[in-house]
Amino acid sequence: MDETEVVVQLHPNLNESRCVISCFEAIRMEEKDVLRGLISQGVIRIQRITRRENGRPVNTSALLLTFNRCNYPSQVKIGVLRVSTRPYYPNPLLCYGCVRYGHPRARCPGPKRCLNCSAEHELSEGAECEAAAHCINCGGPHRPNNRQCPVYKKEVDVIRMKVDKNLTYPEARKRIESGFFNYAAAAAQKTADRKKLEELEKKMQEKDNEITQLLDAMKKKDEKSISCWPTSG
Repeated sequence: MDETEVVVQLHPNLNESRCVISCFEAIRMEEKDVLRGLISQGVIRIQRITRRENGRPVNTSALLLTFNRCNYPSQVKIGVLRVSTRPYYPNPLLCYGCVRYGHPRARCPGPKRCLNCSAEHELSEGAECEAAAHCINCGGPHRPNNRQCPVYKKEVDVIRMKVDKNLTYPEARKRIESGFFNYAAAAAQKTADRKKLEELEKKMQEKDNEITQLLDAMKKKDEKSISCWPTSG
């Protein structure tokens, strides 16, 4: 050993996990009050998920939880309630500077581009670009922020891979680009498997009902036979 000093630090992201819960009972509760009851379960941050109505944010029943460990539990306890958790998949991060994915505008390395035609020009407030829509990301005839863009859909796959496999963003992107996994195909297969399982459960329930009816009929027949036996005098 050369006695070189080594500094060990926790990874800033991979030692945390995030999930979403829906709890109508907590919709009027302050986030700090909900957090107080979840700290013992490993929750270190809570963020309310809101929606906009008439231009104003409105609370929803959904809460984003951050845990101080790599994996979050399948349930959390809020008061006397046990609430199921589900994965949190953030939307792809589109830079509104260079209109490319993967970084915010504050850290944009590229030139400012138009959100409509992707050209290097800026518009004055309230003005609209009269050029045809063009996406710099895929080359298609649509705006860069179009959710039908194949690059947007690929970014969704990268985020799902990152969350599900607890990877860094570059690692998840590398796996997706190498054809490691296709979430669209996986989702379709999962839906098909769930449908088959539901059909099987339905058939099993029908069989259980038939057996129950048959046992009831046999029981009634036995009771009728017993009632017909002669009594001893």
